[in-house]
Amino acid sequence: MELHGLRSIKTVGGFSCAPFLGATLAARVARLKAAVINIFGKSIKALLKIVAREVLEFYLCAEQKALRELASREPASAMVMRARTLYWDSEAAPREPFMDRWSVAEFGKRDWLMKMADAFV
Repeated sequence: MELHGLRSIKTVGGFSCAPFLGATLAARVARLKAAVINIFGKSIKALLKIVAREVLEFYLCAEQKALRELASREPASAMVMRARTLYWDSEAAPREPFMDRWSVAEFGKRDWLMKMADAFV
């Protein structure tokens, strides 16, 4: 018998544990959903969307920072020239003030950026 990814459920004294485990698992999931709604005021699905959005935003910021660092390198190789074109549509090295996502996040959301960098880098 397969139950939520478990390959086999043993019987104890001729009694199958599958119905009991299924009911217990369903009750725990229901309590978890209720706790998340009570604490955060959102469903688990909505909370996961928020977390995914935050992680995606951090990686987009980090990607633009890496592209800026590559575009700022000297001497300018073919790869550096391509990075400059992608970064700010010019063959010259980028100069301050930078207006990429990382710089904007450093200015407006510095605490968020540092927490995310600690978590993911």
